Amino acid sequence: MKLIRKILVKILGLKGYLRLVSRIYIISISMGWMRQKYPELFFLKKLVKPGSTVLDIGANLAYYSFLCQFQLARTERFTQ
Repeated sequence: MKLIRKILVKILGLKGYLRLVSRIYIISISMGWMRQKYPELFFLKKLVKPGSTVLDIGANLAYYSFLCQFQLARTERFTQ
């Protein structure tokens, strides 16, 4: 795995590698994979309802913000 990471970082650069990994992660979560590894992400669907206000402090790569935005995008306006 480390060898693959090194090759991808060399080809894509660090920013491109992080962008690729983030997209793969978000797609896999959106498809329902990794449910056992990250149950808190799937709990967001039950917690965040239309009209909710969500504040993600210390967002880092903003996975929670993205998933909340995805959940609210159907009915509400989302502002970053």
